[in-house]
Amino acid sequence: MTSFKFAGLGDVTRVGLSVHSAVDRLLRLAYIERRLMFLAAAHLSPVPERDLKLLLGRLQYYAGERCHGLHTRLRQMRTPKSRVEGVPDERLQILMDEALPAGSSREIAETIWWLLRTPGRIPGLLKDDKPACRRVYL
Repeated sequence: MTSFKFAGLGDVTRVGLSVHSAVDRLLRLAYIERRLMFLAAAHLSPVPERDLKLLLGRLQYYAGERCHGLHTRLRQMRTPKSRVEGVPDERLQILMDEALPAGSSREIAETIWWLLRTPGRIPGLLKDDKPACRRVYL
């Protein structure tokens, strides 16, 4: 049995994700980034702590950049604009809607920390729940 290695990858002859699965995954990630951007913008002015304001501003900027990159890639994959800007999963919409009305600064910080650091807990984010797919890209 011959095993091929290319650029440090293990077995390059094995088939990976299908295009449809990759588009579904990118749609979910783009939706989460878009909603994180709106979440940071919504809590930027009412938060009294300067450090949290800086964190929210940086989060909004980076989430906007990642969202734009994901939208560009989805458009390159010929995904309709209505699907790119829509809601990929109702569970994600409910989760992000519940994160929006956080009251205190501590609740805001904990909510954002939970959303950024635990993508395995977000329902419907990754259909095939493999540990290698749970990386957070910041």
